[in-house]
Amino acid sequence: MIDAAHAALMKAGEIPVTPLHVPDMLEQKYVRKNLLEAKYVRMLEDFYVIYKKITHREIKEVRGVDFDRYQKLAKMLSTE
Repeated sequence: MIDAAHAALMKAGEIPVTPLHVPDMLEQKYVRKNLLEAKYVRMLEDFYVIYKKITHREIKEVRGVDFDRYQKLAKMLSTE
């Protein structure tokens, strides 16, 4: 998801410093111009938080139900 968002920002002439900056930049470049719905930026933020929690071992296991939900959301984002 970050790679796709990063590519969209590069298309707009922007290069985010870190993945943490991607949602804010998407908001500025796309959401405010009504080129992207804010829900996609919120989903990206949610996935980033989950990623960081897993990396920092705050989340040690992901239940199958949760994994299925995350996968469904990620697929939805990649096909819309």
